[in-house]
Amino acid sequence: MKKYLSSLPFNHIVTFEGTDCSFKETNANKLKDYIENELGYNAIVFSFPNYYSHSSHALTTYFKEIRKYKELSPKMINMLYVVDFFITWYRQIKQYYDKKYIIIFDRWYYSNIYYQGVRVLKSVVEDLNKDNIGKYIYNEKLVEFINEYENIIKNEFGLVDTDIMFKMIHSKRSTRGLITERKSENDINEGEVDYLEMVNNLFKHLFIDSNFVVKEIELDKSEDEFKNKEEVFREITLEFKCNLNYRLDKWKSEQSETVNEA
Repeated sequence: MKKYLSSLPFNHIVTFEGTDCSFKETNANKLKDYIENELGYNAIVFSFPNYYSHSSHALTTYFKEIRKYKELSPKMINMLYVVDFFITWYRQIKQYYDKKYIIIFDRWYYSNIYYQGVRVLKSVVEDLNKDNIGKYIYNEKLVEFINEYENIIKNEFGLVDTDIMFKMIHSKRSTRGLITERKSENDINEGEVDYLEMVNNLFKHLFIDSNFVVKEIELDKSEDEFKNKEEVFREITLEFKCNLNYRLDKWKSEQSETVNEA
């Protein structure tokens, strides 16, 4: 017998962000199952880039076929990703958002900030490397790039922020090892290990002063060893429940105040 699931009285978006091989998709799907089976709420997962849709066709074609002939600027690469976000939002996601499903993203538009942010910094910082990139997070060009991108995302395309972001953090050594070990035909940055190490280090320094909740999930037990997967997921579910319960309590309080005022 199928279990009856309910929706929240408000929208709630969860985003898993991190560099390649940081177990975003795995934990996003595990969280969906947990929400449905343990908490009884409707939930759905969307992954980006959306390789199973025509919305990502221009993006994947550029990286796999066209890039060797013509390198686009970070701003223009962002636009290829934004088309994917935009079409997927209005074709697939919004119907669940309107029904108050808990939306779980395996990457959302934030990924472009640190992936393309490295390329922005490389164009203005001559000696940029994985060890010094963190000190450039307030670089004028990077800040301008981020602000312009977020303005397009929110004001031009009408996309929304997450409510809570899980930053999946792992070490430089595990970055190189995992990326070298795991290759996918859909991995558009495959083989760019040095670049991805810079992306990983820039990512660690971003989203500190955000208007949404940010929880860092450290994946490493040591520089050479990952934490137990169950331990990582327990941390995620604890943080998720705390955030959701806070929002539920706040909503109930606001409803009570509305009734009293009436």
